Amino acid sequence: MILMTKYRNEIPSIIFYYKNNTDSIRETLQGIQRYAKLYGPWRLQVISGGLQELQPLFSIKHNPNTISGLLADITEEREAKFLTGIHLPVVLLDPPPKLQTQYEILRTFPFVTLNNIQIGELAADYFLKKKISHFAFVPPTSSSYWSEERFQAFSQRIREMDLTVHFYSVPFSGNVLENSLLRHLSLWLQKLPKPVALFAATDQVGQEILTVCRSAGLAIPYEIAVLGVGNDEILCESSFPTLSSIAVHWQRRGFIAAEMLDQLINQTPLKQDMDIYPAIGVVSRSSTDLPVHPATRQPGLRNDFIIRALEFIRINSGFSIRVVDVARQTGVSRQWLERQFKKELGHSILDEIKKNRLERICFLLSGTTLSITKIAEMSGYENANHLRLLFKEKFKMTMTEYRNQFCTTSK
Repeated sequence: MILMTKYRNEIPSIIFYYKNNTDSIRETLQGIQRYAKLYGPWRLQVISGGLQELQPLFSIKHNPNTISGLLADITEEREAKFLTGIHLPVVLLDPPPKLQTQYEILRTFPFVTLNNIQIGELAADYFLKKKISHFAFVPPTSSSYWSEERFQAFSQRIREMDLTVHFYSVPFSGNVLENSLLRHLSLWLQKLPKPVALFAATDQVGQEILTVCRSAGLAIPYEIAVLGVGNDEILCESSFPTLSSIAVHWQRRGFIAAEMLDQLINQTPLKQDMDIYPAIGVVSRSSTDLPVHPATRQPGLRNDFIIRALEFIRINSGFSIRVVDVARQTGVSRQWLERQFKKELGHSILDEIKKNRLERICFLLSGTTLSITKIAEMSGYENANHLRLLFKEKFKMTMTEYRNQFCTTSK
């Protein structure tokens, strides 16, 4: 019996088209490249910036037959219209249902889509475990199906616990100034019951909320705990405080889209015309690090003096601040503030200062190549050897061992 094997006559030439370069796109590309390494080779051409960059490849000067297939992340009507005019295998990445409805031919293109129901449920479960009683959701300024799906799944899970979700209705108009929108959001946030667990539709929305809260004097996470979606590390880590977010399996997105396109090119029957890729889970950061009362086990803080003290400590974690500095900044006596800390948080002001310093030190060890002496200096320690002893006592490893284990700068 002769085993028939299918061979490639040439290396497929694939285009990956997208508009904006984000963390999600970079990880999607990694998924595509991983598939190409396993089942290729492919000649992969990445086109970004807009349709004007893609159209010339299909002009008379170019031979479209040299292009084997297209992976497309489209959002606009003109992009959809363009795709309907090319005669190549195409796989869409998270296409808006509105475009698929408007351009019937797009419904014939296989596509991958994110499990937005799972995302909404993950957000609800994460907050419910914190025993918060008030919830809110903020969508992007422009309506989208995925935002609605996330809200519906989030609110349904919350309603199952006989609780409600406050929904922010964006007063969107093409003529409304951005400052007016921010003022409107600020007033809405101030009126929410506190503490509130706020689910932002995206990391960008979450970062905007952090900015508005800071301007309005609303303390994060003590009054409003904020969770985004996408886990864009640059955006989340550069926010203040750092933004908690739901990580999405973007690499899986790219891999299964590439697999679909390969099947189309090889004229292999698709298992399905639509595939769903998942979220990975919640990455907790400071924006949802809500303290719990040691006696009542209830989340949140209602003592404005403690909130102000915690904010001061967090902002100044890189300086050699003392307990007396915190009390002076807060405007109360040291003894009274110490008692309130013990009562509300279960630990001392000095413990809080040390905790924030150690968090900063861990970040500097894992995310930079700075010397330990420089890290000590940047974290309020005059003596690096003293810091080494404290660090080893706390983490049961040296600072060098921690850096070798968790360093991300070389990954």
